[in-house]
Amino acid sequence: MLSGLFVDGLLRHFGDGSEHLCVLEVGGIAEAMCILLPRSRWVWTTFRPPQAQLGCLLICDEAAPSGLLEALPGHAAMLDLMCIDPCVSGLLAGSGPSFRQHHARTMAVVVQEGFAGYMASRSGSLRKNLRRYANTIESDAQSARYVAIEEPPGVQAAVVRYANLEHRGWKGAAGTALEPGSTQTRFYSDLLVAAAQRGQASVHEMWVGDTLAASRLLMRSEHMTVILKTTFDEGLRKYAPGRLLLAEVLRVAHDNGSGHAVEFYTDASADQLSWATGSRCIYDLRLYRAGPVGAAAHTAHCLHQLHRRSAPACSRDDSPVDCLTQLAEMPPDVVRIFDGLVPAHGLQASAEWFAMLQRHCFARSDCAIFVLRRNGVPVAALPLQRDGTRAQALANFYTAKFEPPIAPWLKAQDLRPLIRKMREHWPQTASVELAPMDQASQAYMLLHEALANEGFVVLQDPRLVNWVWPRAQDVGWSQYLAARPGRVRNTVSRATQRFEAGGGRIEVIDSDERLGAGILAYEAVYAASWKRSERYPEFVRDLMRMAVRRGGLRLGVAWLGEVPIAAQLWLVVGDRAEIFKLAYDERYKSLSPGTLLTAHLMRRSIEKDNVRIVDYLSGDDRYKIDWMTQRGVRWSLLAHDPRRLRGCLALSRAFASTVLRALGYRRSSIQ
Repeated sequence: MLSGLFVDGLLRHFGDGSEHLCVLEVGGIAEAMCILLPRSRWVWTTFRPPQAQLGCLLICDEAAPSGLLEALPGHAAMLDLMCIDPCVSGLLAGSGPSFRQHHARTMAVVVQEGFAGYMASRSGSLRKNLRRYANTIESDAQSARYVAIEEPPGVQAAVVRYANLEHRGWKGAAGTALEPGSTQTRFYSDLLVAAAQRGQASVHEMWVGDTLAASRLLMRSEHMTVILKTTFDEGLRKYAPGRLLLAEVLRVAHDNGSGHAVEFYTDASADQLSWATGSRCIYDLRLYRAGPVGAAAHTAHCLHQLHRRSAPACSRDDSPVDCLTQLAEMPPDVVRIFDGLVPAHGLQASAEWFAMLQRHCFARSDCAIFVLRRNGVPVAALPLQRDGTRAQALANFYTAKFEPPIAPWLKAQDLRPLIRKMREHWPQTASVELAPMDQASQAYMLLHEALANEGFVVLQDPRLVNWVWPRAQDVGWSQYLAARPGRVRNTVSRATQRFEAGGGRIEVIDSDERLGAGILAYEAVYAASWKRSERYPEFVRDLMRMAVRRGGLRLGVAWLGEVPIAAQLWLVVGDRAEIFKLAYDERYKSLSPGTLLTAHLMRRSIEKDNVRIVDYLSGDDRYKIDWMTQRGVRWSLLAHDPRRLRGCLALSRAFASTVLRALGYRRSSIQ
């Protein structure tokens, strides 16, 4: 959908001449492109007709948009980049204020095995329903046949049949269908015929007897198929022809071989997600011009929120919210939705993590988890603690990422009952702070929008730096070490010889057998290190015990004789390793025990644990650059209630800070 063929069709059929092609050139080479148009004298936006599920953006460098606003004609103060796919255009940021908003959760089916294996991995209810629909057709003495049309003349006729079928359905009544002979129909007809001439288009149809029951318009390349449009005969609803045809499309994709992806580019429902092997957020990004002009535009936008009424309350009556204050006694179904995040986000997303935080770090605080239920089943949860008139994420300096569980098919309006329940439980709440969060995550974008819809003015601020090493597919230990700076390689080589010659050894504790001794060694090293005393030592001990139970503890200890001189606490979950704590005894600094221990644990993670990502969690310490390759930022959502005095005061301070930063007075809040 970002090919020249597709974009050219959009411009010819839906452009009005106001579009501008913006090209970033570096050394005469185009590094980034986008198509923009002016919405007003001050505001520009992406060219994106409704037929394009993605904005016309090809921008991979996070820094690329920094000069874009200044380069636009006139006095552009604000730029809305619409429908960004992070797999295509990366996570964009500007030098001025910005914020992201969730647009849709799209889905894909990536072919990794045969169709039989794929279907075996689907839910039992999906497989059962498909068999039932097929049996219904057979019991009605009907015959179903599937057709894949790929030749240009046949494709053109199939698009006309598609338009006629869609026009007869609910989309025709709503005025959103492809009308026979309309501009939209001509666009799809011209596009698919041109693509078919290149061998890159097909129309899949399902017929029941002599009746066209369902149709799907597809474009494809060597590694990807995109489903552009789909419709079905509503009179044949009992046969679920749309689902049966989708199963056929996926069977054909699997026949094309491993690595092929079928992209839906839709706002996926729970039913659609049952077919997916993966999903991701498509988002919108608003950028403000750097400097006083952008600060003024950003402030004006925030002030506009002060007078904006909240959106209508959710009409659903089947979404009660529970308030759980004893986190160690969470119901099993709530524990499961937290633990469902652990493989992708680590132990800090687990229910036990939050229970330990309450027990050891917030024992005197007012903590609660607000659980949204749909038909009795928990679909979202928000762990918070109250500090005066501010509700905050249940997180502290141990937390590298706050990731509350939210079902992927939920929308921002679905989360509003969570916010209302929080205000009901803590009626004096004037501000909400959720940090540290991944700015590109679904949770961040949905909570941002839900808080705004509940009358809060929502700001955002960088909170901490996160360094990671995303392992390339076949990078082994030797290749990884060869890519480290020369001084690191030399240190590992020389220090290993000195360390072993002096009677040194490295131990990795990953079971109960040596855990007690490992904890004592870790605490002895920590006490002899440059670090402050552990504020909550029992929390760290409980974390090690939890990690052992889950099979994820990697407690590395460097011994010199019987004296522990360095210790590191790594946590391995699934295909990720997290470096949670590290310290060394400064008396043995000349032996570089910390470097040796990091190298040893990194090698184990690559060769034995086969991890795909190593995460330093938080901090921008210089030594982390030696081991990691990718720097990210975790963000804070700051929401203030303008209807309360403390909320107004907080907003005033935030606006003043924005103006001062725009004038050159900068204060970094990143840890």
